[in-house]
Amino acid sequence: MKLGKAVIFFIFVLVVAAGAYVHLQKEAIDYVYKGESENWSATYRVTGDTQWTEHRVTLRFTGEHPEQVGSINYSVKTTAGSTAARGDTLDGGRTVSAGGGGNGAIPFQNEEIPLDVEWAGNKEHIVLLPRK
Repeated sequence: MKLGKAVIFFIFVLVVAAGAYVHLQKEAIDYVYKGESENWSATYRVTGDTQWTEHRVTLRFTGEHPEQVGSINYSVKTTAGSTAARGDTLDGGRTVSAGGGGNGAIPFQNEEIPLDVEWAGNKEHIVLLPRK
């Protein structure tokens, strides 16, 4: 019986130690990627740590006649996953922004990230590059 308790105690210690190790391995993340096209500038920001991250896409219309932009569809694809939005509109000015959180999936810090945007019958492709 003493051997059984010792084994259970040993397993408990291992689980606690593993949890402490994982907790200490959290690395702060703050990656920013930026790019521009003829009518848009874009920023994709990833913040958090290796267990939980927040992702935010911000698009700014730099072209003429923002009142004619209407519905906006865009998509971003990274090595950590992808995100897309359909039917967004400018915020009353020239920007649209959306984001969310996740399980710590992190794109590579030096990754080139493709972003595609569609509006009012137009399409543009933007390559987002890492910024420090």
